[in-house]
Parts: sequence; structure tokens; C-alpha cells
Amino acid sequence: HRKFDPQAVIDEIERSRVTFTTFIPTMLQRTLRILEEGPARDMSSLRRISYGSAPVPPGLARKAMDLLGCDLQQRYGLTECGGQATIFTPEDHRDMVAGKTSILTSCGKETPMCSIRIVDADGNELPAGEIGEIVIRSDANAIGYWNRPEQTAETFRPTGLWSGDLGYLDSERYLHITGRKTDMIISGGFNVYPAEIERVIGEHPGVELVAVVGVPDPEWGETPVAAVIARDGFDRDGLTTELQALCRSELAGYKQPRRFVYRSEFPLGPAGKILKRRVAEDLRVVAE
Repeated sequence: HRKFDPQAVIDEIERSRVTFTTFIPTMLQRTLRILEEGPARDMSSLRRISYGSAPVPPGLARKAMDLLGCDLQQRYGLTECGGQATIFTPEDHRDMVAGKTSILTSCGKETPMCSIRIVDADGNELPAGEIGEIVIRSDANAIGYWNRPEQTAETFRPTGLWSGDLGYLDSERYLHITGRKTDMIISGGFNVYPAEIERVIGEHPGVELVAVVGVPDPEWGETPVAAVIARDGFDRDGLTTELQALCRSELAGYKQPRRFVYRSEFPLGPAGKILKRRVAEDLRVVAE
């Protein structure tokens, strides 16, 4: 597939008067940076941007709304459930910008054709606010994986599609994603959810992208490490000091990254998601 070119996207929106487009967070971030740093461009034709595939820091969402002047819509879902299970509507975005802090980390509410439950490892439904695996029931759910019976049995159960994603429903039934089950870090017996740490670090203006992964530790079993792509103009030593202070003020001690490392780019999958396994492997090699 063609490599994403934010400059070409901006050119096409302006030339063809595009009204709707779909991004993933890394694409949105790179497009906004060019618009911020380059000459003025006419994006007034845009009416709505839909995004998904990975969480977007609240600061990035605010910046997009301010800079582009169009509606934002976030989707959460899997290919296995037809692609969309929840929607964070333009109205939700406006409420967020107006100060409704309880939905800052949400990916919205269930779509009419979907029902979501949060369950523990035994399939027991959890109350609002408790983190567990997201299970999706939908008429659009697939029936299984081709020639992969074991994975089919694990994922497609009578109770619904077990997504492998962790999260919780709040009292208003907004869904909040805390990360992939396979990404969870267990440090000193505590569960650490990388997405929570990434949201805190991602709010700093000097951070373009961040990925938090667990690395082996002889005392704690695993500890979180933050890999960061810094924005131009920020000194890394100074940025590290500021990020450490930010994490101390916002996160419990066991959630704070033990190290900050800097990268010029991240390995990305076909959908633009950061390949955290590769990031973690690289960090382990460096540590050794």
C-alpha cells in the first residue's frame, strides 16, 4: 500500500474540496503538524473527520477541532464485529471541549446494533468503573476464523465476541479503553495499563507520539518504560525532567515509567498501529 503522505492529503482536501475523511491518530497528528508549521491552507470544506484504530489524546482532539473547524467522530470496533461497536459523536466531542472531563478518555457509547459487557476472566459481568475484558454482542459479529478452530473457540463464544481489549463502562455507559490484554504490565503484583500512562504523557506539548511497554525487572517482574517521539525544538534532557514531574503528579508510583527513551519513528502495522511487541523487543535488546 502507498505510504501515508500528509502533505498530499492536505493538497487533495484543498483541491477536491473534500468534506469527509477517515484518519488514525498518527495520520491526524502528522497532518496537524504540517498545518500548524506551514503556510495557511484552505480546509474549510471539511465537515467531519472520523478516527479510530488507537486512542487519541484529548489534547490532540481539541487541537484538531480548533485548527480544522470541523466535527470529529471516534469509532471503536473490530473487523470481527463489523468494524464499529461504539461511537463518540461530534456532540460528545463538543461536550468534552466544553469541560465534561468524565468522557475525556472515552470512545463513546454502543451503536444501536451492538451490546457491550465488561467481564472478568471467568465471564462474570463487572459493575461500572471496574476494568475487565470487553465482550461485544452484535448481529454483525463474524462466526469464526478460517481454519483456526482454537482461536475461534477462544474469541467467538456463546456470550459474544471476546475482544482481547480491556476497558470499563462508566455510569453513563461510555466505554473507556485501557489497553490490549496482551499489553498489560504486571509490576510488583499491580496491574499497569499502558494506555493510562500514554494519555498523561501524550498531553505534554513536547510529545508527538508515545508508546509505553513493559520490560523485565529483577525486583518488580516488569516495569513500564516510555518510548517517545519528541517534537522539534524540545531538548530531550529537559523534556525527560518535565515528563517525570508530570507523571509524578498524575500517576501512582508503580505506574510511573522507570525510563524515558527517544525514537525518531515507531514500527507500525498495516492499520497504522504502533507495534508494541517490536518496541518492547528493541528495548530488551538495548537493556541486555
